[in-house]
Amino acid sequence: GIRKSHRYNEDKIIIGKNYFIVCDGATPLYKSDIKPSEAAWFVNFIKNNMPSSCDDVLKQLNKISSYAYEEYNKLNVHCNEEVLSYPSCGMSILEIKDNMAYIYTIGDCEVVIKKKDGKFIRIIQEDLIKFDNAALNIMIKTSKEKNISLKEAVKECKDVLIQNRKLMNKPNGYPAFTISNNPDFEEVRLEIV
Repeated sequence: GIRKSHRYNEDKIIIGKNYFIVCDGATPLYKSDIKPSEAAWFVNFIKNNMPSSCDDVLKQLNKISSYAYEEYNKLNVHCNEEVLSYPSCGMSILEIKDNMAYIYTIGDCEVVIKKKDGKFIRIIQEDLIKFDNAALNIMIKTSKEKNISLKEAVKECKDVLIQNRKLMNKPNGYPAFTISNNPDFEEVRLEIV
């Protein structure tokens, strides 16, 4: 299931005839005119532009990324650092092709598979998790040192989150699905007969 952390949803499940996609939208780091949020806009855009059946889900997602880039730039969202304003999400994808199941993850959206023998396979890209954990440790330390709530510490440590967001799809950074005029996303892939 999907748990909302806002009154609106930044996550989406997309079901096609031969695929399933889970999108985990990244909460924006600044306020903009896009309502309810960039992440909600993006996951809805993905859902609205996925065909009911698809020969190549990753290729279609790249087309959607390019199209979303065009449409997003028409919205005139202004931010000093473009990557901070770009909506993004983690994704888990199951695609059925030629009696094979292909599973992909982009970003920190985890897939857990239970095999017939009862064992589990966990698929996740852990790069963003490492950055998030480091940021959380800084926030906890700030909260204790300044005797403030964790929520207040998050506001005080926003520069750490901004520095992390700048590492999206960069070398030594972390992968995420986002809008791009030249999409090329790093995915983890698993094939199951």
